[in-house]
Amino acid sequence: MSTVLWLLIAVAAVLVVGVGVVLYSYKKSGRKHETDYYGFFWIGLVWTIFGAVSFLFYEGMQFFFILGLVFLAIGAGNKDKWKKRKLSKQEKKAQMIAVAVGIIVFVSGALALFFVGL
Repeated sequence: MSTVLWLLIAVAAVLVVGVGVVLYSYKKSGRKHETDYYGFFWIGLVWTIFGAVSFLFYEGMQFFFILGLVFLAIGAGNKDKWKKRKLSKQEKKAQMIAVAVGIIVFVSGALALFFVGL
């Protein structure tokens, strides 16, 4: 396997761990919440676009595209359940941490691709 593929796998692993930490903090707070189908839709949209672009460069990366389509279908199929809700302070903090981690991972991955080369 190429170095870039291992790097993309490492980035995906970091994202999964980050999401796990956020979900664990929600579970620990004991607060129940409804499924956010609007979030599923946006995750699906981003993963579908990322999967399509990465598939053009790496033929073994179609799993992002497939998972993106699944999330997109789940979110769009439950469009009637999309709700706007106010976030608590803890949720806003977790959201900001998740966005910061995502930006850091994206920038580090882009820099690694730039320096390693395609």
